[in-house]
Amino acid sequence: MLERCLAHYADQTYPDVEIVVGINGSTDGTEQMLREKFPHVKIVAFSENIGPLALNAAVEASSGELLFRTDDDAYPAAETTIADAVDFMQRFPDVIAISGEVIEATIGYRLLDYYPFSKQADNPADGYPMYTFCGASSFVRRKNFIEAGGFWDVFCHEEEELSLRMLIKGGRIQYVPWIQTVHLSATKEEGPEIFFHRWSIRYVYNIRLQWKYWPVFIALYRSTIISLFMVSVGFFHRFPFTKVMSTALHGFRTARQGYRERIPVPYKKLRAITMKRSIWHALGHHFYKRIERRRMTV
Repeated sequence: MLERCLAHYADQTYPDVEIVVGINGSTDGTEQMLREKFPHVKIVAFSENIGPLALNAAVEASSGELLFRTDDDAYPAAETTIADAVDFMQRFPDVIAISGEVIEATIGYRLLDYYPFSKQADNPADGYPMYTFCGASSFVRRKNFIEAGGFWDVFCHEEEELSLRMLIKGGRIQYVPWIQTVHLSATKEEGPEIFFHRWSIRYVYNIRLQWKYWPVFIALYRSTIISLFMVSVGFFHRFPFTKVMSTALHGFRTARQGYRERIPVPYKKLRAITMKRSIWHALGHHFYKRIERRRMTV
């Protein structure tokens, strides 16, 4: 999958592209394949999976002013994707990150269309305001990434968590739908244990996120709604009762961890950062998109 996706970068019209691959404990010959077929690619390899911290190390190994953070199962949708992103960032210097659109292979190469608000018939030149960016299709200014401290330590909500830190420091994140990435979805058919694990980590680290950034009473309200929603989803998928309750307890412990890490969003920035979007709207949109994606899966 990685070999297939890396081959597409040779077609990019922007001449100055540096590629860094972070290898998180892989034992399938990925590093050897890269050295043989893509000798120009920089490699940052680790003996075990250290999560998004490997992405931070890849940034340290790079030199570009603009970072294209993507996945091993994704590639730029057009030959001009990187050139268009560079041009956009030059025209709008107050934009700290671009959240691009995704063409999703699992739904017949259709647009994922994940933007949670209404869009105009003609897209505005500077895109649409956004509170986070998409991991498979994002361009971030290097200086803002470093100033914010990079990704946190888990593969879950890492883009949203970094976005909050960057927005607190100032600047705009814009959703730019004409800058697109193809996502092939390397994940194989998931068994019940993997599916439960994904549900579990999304639950507990979303709770950690709330207590790390939101004022106490808002964090309590948001995490209560998230808990009710996620527990309901767990029972809907018939996860064992003991596992659901154990995860909920772990979520409580993670809330304490988030509270110890607190970087509260200033009250004057709350409405701007949430874009007046309630937790009900966020969860409802996520649930709707999951159902729609499952219905269209080919």
